[in-house]
Amino acid sequence: MSLLSWMVESNIPLHTWRSVLEDKGPDLRYSGWNTKKLGTTARIIINGCANDEVVDLVVQEWDSLPQLLRMALTNEANVALQENRSGNKIKGIKRLNDRLGGRVLRSEMSGQTERKLRVIGGKLVSEDRRINPAVAGASQAHAAYGLPPNYDSLPPAEKRRLREKLARERREGRS
Repeated sequence: MSLLSWMVESNIPLHTWRSVLEDKGPDLRYSGWNTKKLGTTARIIINGCANDEVVDLVVQEWDSLPQLLRMALTNEANVALQENRSGNKIKGIKRLNDRLGGRVLRSEMSGQTERKLRVIGGKLVSEDRRINPAVAGASQAHAAYGLPPNYDSLPPAEKRRLREKLARERREGRS
């Protein structure tokens, strides 16, 4: 059994693995791998990747981890990268991927993209960029709506009707 899985099962913080080895050394006797808690174990390890010490431990034990756990870790890492998690966790996952030679993350990210055309060095270049769902949702919810140029000269009742109409259109656009 690996030190990583023993620490998760024993509910010991993963970043303390060096002191656990120095103090007493773990009792790595273990009855067997619990596949029922596989997803939870993978999430605990991926969440711990925000700490450099945990990344070091995962890199050190990657090849000795059970295949099911490695698959769950790669899946959880890709899911965490698609979602917008904390910056330290994403940095840790990318650091883990770099240290393992690209064996953790998918090379092609799935999700919504937008194509932008740019002129670089006199040539028209097309690039696909991933859309951040949080930014897209916020910009849609709080988008500036266009008021007519003569808005200031409108009577108050007409201004109110116009504002209500624009608010109704924004709400319909969200759902």
